[in-house]
Amino acid sequence: MDDEDVLREVSRTLLEIQYDCEIKEASSGNKAVKILSDDAPFDLILCDYKMPDGSGDTVYNFTKKLQKPPAFILVSAWSHTESSGMENLLSDSEQNAYVSKPYSAEQLYEQIDTVMASLNGMKVESGPDFCRINAHKFLQSEFDAVCVYLKLSERKYVKIADNTEAEKKEIIQKYIDKNIKHVYLKKNDYDLYLKNLFDKVKEKIDSEKLDTGEIKTEEIFPLQITTIEAIHDVVYNIGIDEKIVKLTDQYISSTMNAVKSQKKLYALLETIFLDGNYIYVHAQLTSYIICALCRESYWVDKTHERDLVYAALFQNAFLDDNKLAMVYDNSSADWQELNGQQKTLVRTHMVKIVSMLEPLRSFSLDAQNAILNHHERPDAKGFPRGLTDKQISPYDGLFIMAGHFAHELIVQGTSPERIIKLKDYFKTYYNVGNYQNAVEAFNKVFK
Repeated sequence: MDDEDVLREVSRTLLEIQYDCEIKEASSGNKAVKILSDDAPFDLILCDYKMPDGSGDTVYNFTKKLQKPPAFILVSAWSHTESSGMENLLSDSEQNAYVSKPYSAEQLYEQIDTVMASLNGMKVESGPDFCRINAHKFLQSEFDAVCVYLKLSERKYVKIADNTEAEKKEIIQKYIDKNIKHVYLKKNDYDLYLKNLFDKVKEKIDSEKLDTGEIKTEEIFPLQITTIEAIHDVVYNIGIDEKIVKLTDQYISSTMNAVKSQKKLYALLETIFLDGNYIYVHAQLTSYIICALCRESYWVDKTHERDLVYAALFQNAFLDDNKLAMVYDNSSADWQELNGQQKTLVRTHMVKIVSMLEPLRSFSLDAQNAILNHHERPDAKGFPRGLTDKQISPYDGLFIMAGHFAHELIVQGTSPERIIKLKDYFKTYYNVGNYQNAVEAFNKVFK
């Protein structure tokens, strides 16, 4: 249960990859209660806390009244101790658990496996070689380059269509008509299927550019920065020294090498690094500002510094559209001009790029969190979750501040008067809660 469509989609995908189980979704507490009332008994519930029309405690209190309460995992930015009505979640039953948002696949799987192991004799089947997918969704994807299977038993699968089958859609549709809800792909083919989904989104964006006419670089940049030399000039102009620039360049080079073996991700970085686009300039400028702030932060080590630069390079990689990447505020005029599809893409792009990066060993949890939260704001008016200054970690606070400052430098310019006004604004606006450590570093770097 989660009110965010994209978070439910990500959770469902992770569950279908790892487990063989029936999944039901709900976007609010009261909808979840209705499903629990009408459908067969459930073994496990994954539930957000803060939702409209009934929060997580509404669902939890209902399950406690059932003859056989299901295991309950609270998946929320709010811990159970901070969530009214759920303070005793863990002490109520060993079959309950808490997973903090944002989470990695490994963190979610670990809690699910632990909880399910505590159930009397129940085993959640896992498929190390095959991944389950909704049959209707597979048909809609129009992806034909894989073999499709049905599951006969825990370890037995039968192929119903190969990767050259001309009538694959008709074959799958026949099984759907027989009430078959899921088909299975081999793990490698499932990875190809996911990549195809991402490609289709990017193709959609590209086609919209061709239809509407992409805005030229000079039309969207009040600040003309089109080369790495120009970016360096801006960096030096705002007070960052050459040592920081060289260190940042090393981190950027290291990141490129780390993803070189991942063709899809490397292609994304190569696209970003085309001189003259906002996403490229913002990624570079944010990286330099991050390193400068980290060097003045006693609580940040080199590993975290590198991770935050990693995150800076990929934070807008999924958008591939300068206009969308430049939308920094969901109450701005730019936001209001977007259509529904564009708004959804802006709200969810951080989740999608994290999903692509997650398999990389070099992609740490800190880098994930930084990307997921980079549109949050200290006044809790950011997106996608509207986190408060107390819910953001100091690392994320530093990352958010650096990215926001880079954005304003690009769109407002770097005249001495403008820089002074921006510095004063940022020192005041971010001087709250867990952003204060970043402000302290900001004051040292930009005196």
